[in-house]
Amino acid sequence: MALNGLLDIQLAVTNPQELFDFWLEHGMSATSDGVLGTPDRPVQMQVKDGIHRHLSSMHLSCDTEADIAAITKRLADSGIASTGDSTLWPRINHLINSAPYC
Repeated sequence: MALNGLLDIQLAVTNPQELFDFWLEHGMSATSDGVLGTPDRPVQMQVKDGIHRHLSSMHLSCDTEADIAAITKRLADSGIASTGDSTLWPRINHLINSAPYC
């Protein structure tokens, strides 16, 4: 398996503007509504409203479509829903921890 990168993440939080402002103060730029990035990678983090703080999705890059299929199968075997496509990244939508303030 040739997982070769973390492309971006989406965080769900109870106060998205507060987290958004925090990252603006620490060097990221607002590239669109709720999206933070840098000049070389305009989409690195998306912040959305949620009932508690959690990683709601992430995009990964792989070398081949076979790698995507292998990752998607391992996730499914673990009970995690995901989708993959021919752009060589699986989209993983999974609640990592359901405890508030994790």
